Amino acid sequence: RGTINRQGEEAFLYGNVLFLREATPERPEFRARTEFLHVLAEQGIARTDHTVTISEGRSILTGVGMVVNRNNQQFMLQSQVRGIFDVPSRK
Repeated sequence: RGTINRQGEEAFLYGNVLFLREATPERPEFRARTEFLHVLAEQGIARTDHTVTISEGRSILTGVGMVVNRNNQQFMLQSQVRGIFDVPSRK
């Protein structure tokens, strides 16, 4: 469930929220799941203060609070971060 303002600039998403970047030949699929996501579309920013589970390939991270910046393709988990990184072998 969610709400979007009239201009489409800001959205609030609630419930089983999935933030997805599909796989490419160079990069595995990226998934972030949380119970709340605040999206600022024009700024390319999405954020939450809830627990987040992130998977990319076989790597998994969890934490509380996240900021995603689509402009520079970075994300930051803000606290209680735990993870397992799978380093793919070079071909």
